[in-house]
Amino acid sequence: MDLKELFHPKFFEVFNEDELKEIYERAFCGTEECYVIFNQKYFFELSADIDDELEIYCDECETYDKGEVIDKDEFLKRLRAYPPRDGKVVELD
Repeated sequence: MDLKELFHPKFFEVFNEDELKEIYERAFCGTEECYVIFNQKYFFELSADIDDELEIYCDECETYDKGEVIDKDEFLKRLRAYPPRDGKVVELD
């Protein structure tokens, strides 16, 4: 897997190779500039196209009223604290 084809350079400024692989494997959807991940409690959006730095947005899945931008350490802590959420991939034309 060539991570440089999968992630914008801003991701490499924040995450190491193993962390990027984990993000890729847990993502519900993603592009080079944005990845979306859910676990049993949180929704995460990692965006390289919003600001000068990579933005990690997090919200609670049940209420969606506690959204905040968090740092890498808090992201990894919350990501790993709960199992992935089951989901269905829907293809759109």
